[in-house]
Amino acid sequence: MKLYKQNFHQVNLDKELLEEEKLKFSDVFTNLLNQCLDLKTCLKKLCDEESYVKDSLANMQILSETLSLEKRFITSFK
Repeated sequence: MKLYKQNFHQVNLDKELLEEEKLKFSDVFTNLLNQCLDLKTCLKKLCDEESYVKDSLANMQILSETLSLEKRFITSFK
């Protein structure tokens, strides 16, 4: 009977330890998910910013070409 009680006690201790570990891993997993969401948000912002910069660069290139054509047009009359 004593052996049975010892085994039962050990099983309960093991169970408590496993439950604690489960809680720890659950917290870690939740933190990782939150970090993942933060990274996705940052990535989205960076992609939006990249798109804005590309559009701005394309507009500047068009403006530069237009100014170059106007300069040639004006200098052709001199």
